[in-house]
Amino acid sequence: MPESGGKIIGFWGSKLISCNTAFGLELKMLDTADVQPKIKTFKIGPEVEHSKNTAAITCFIHDNFIYETYYVFTNTVMPGHAGNAKGYTVIVKRDLRTMRIVNQCMINRLNTQVKFVKTLNEGFYVCFGYSYMSHGRGLNYLTAGNPSEIIPTLIKGFDYDLEPLVSLELSAYESRLNPYLNEISVDENSALCVPIVQKTLTKEQGKLQKGTITFLRADFSGDSLNTTLEYELEEGFHIRSVKVRFDQESAVYKGIFMIKGFSGEATESDSKYGYVYQEWDESGKSVLTKLAPLKKTELVTREVMNQSDFDESKASRLNLDANVSLFEFLRDGSALYVVNTIASPNFMRITNSKFILCISADGELKWTKILPYSSNELYTNAFFFLQNDELHVYTKEFAKNFSTGTYLYDDSREIADGLSVVLTERIIDLEEGKIVSHKPIVNLQSRKYDFFWPVTELGTNDYLLRYQFTKTNKNKWVRITY
Repeated sequence: MPESGGKIIGFWGSKLISCNTAFGLELKMLDTADVQPKIKTFKIGPEVEHSKNTAAITCFIHDNFIYETYYVFTNTVMPGHAGNAKGYTVIVKRDLRTMRIVNQCMINRLNTQVKFVKTLNEGFYVCFGYSYMSHGRGLNYLTAGNPSEIIPTLIKGFDYDLEPLVSLELSAYESRLNPYLNEISVDENSALCVPIVQKTLTKEQGKLQKGTITFLRADFSGDSLNTTLEYELEEGFHIRSVKVRFDQESAVYKGIFMIKGFSGEATESDSKYGYVYQEWDESGKSVLTKLAPLKKTELVTREVMNQSDFDESKASRLNLDANVSLFEFLRDGSALYVVNTIASPNFMRITNSKFILCISADGELKWTKILPYSSNELYTNAFFFLQNDELHVYTKEFAKNFSTGTYLYDDSREIADGLSVVLTERIIDLEEGKIVSHKPIVNLQSRKYDFFWPVTELGTNDYLLRYQFTKTNKNKWVRITY
């Protein structure tokens, strides 16, 4: 697949859609079915008056339309504006067949970043926010930064004709200081689930810490819940990640907290990690709590030690709660938790190892797995996604690890390029945690190319892998669909 120009937005049939701002707001369309594909370029933007400046912050494709979100700067504060910023946000619906705007809606608020867009059959959610940057609060076109660094302030839900269906205001929940707002999810009924952990804990009887979670749930029908959930933790633990859902069949709330001991408190650090499974009734009262400490020395299996030459005496130093790549409830009510890197650079042989944990629907530990990788930058990133009852894991590997016909991990020190590296896919069965398949899926076999990360998600089970010419820095693409 050839160079498209700009930031990839997605596919419309065989046509690859991208955008850039090198010469104003432009949409580029390239038909990959053509023998000699050529790029068509269109000027885009909202139809607004009294605009001082306009910039796009996100775009996505649905059916025959592209939906574009812009912030629009003005010289004066808009009438009825919720704050004192000089500007507002516009969402545009554009017909890709004619490139004409068929509808647009204004949100009387200047939202400068988008944390996520979730598209569903009934409509879509867009989460607005802002980010603190090391060099000031810059504004980025089609922000490519880590969504976890964007602080959410407002979630809006629309149908595909841009009729507003639901709105959740988050700015009142001290979102700037509350990292748990990164745990926003959409449940099996297309409802938004937002758990907001109360940071102030009260100690009782010298051993228990009590706190609350404000759990917000809203769907496209406009129905919403705002429930206060009580929880308890043993002294010395704090919550690192949280997922909560409402089980309509049993009319109870179910939550999982990944927990860790307070820094510097524990000498037996091996026991200062684990999870809590909790259930609440409809009023928010706790009806069941299960604490499950995880011993890190038991997580590092003999297979991992053989592959990585890792001494189990160092297991207690593993960091199993940083760089979380995936934390989701599965269709059967169980939960999957995936960490991309588990160790500091001090542990060279295992720095980029991947940690996977699966918890049953009733809170029991089903299985854990560590995929061993060294500090080699080749292994820094992995890409994870769920398909049916399997976890798909994409990693870059040295081709010689498959030379015998089966995978054998070797921490090679050779040059990583398009000749020595392959893109591989592991498929892991979620019921037992077994690797059912691990094989190369892209093998360039040429030093003309370098692999370039990450994989771009275009839609449900539709992904792009980008790689690059070594000398010219031009991109080529491989599409992966299921």
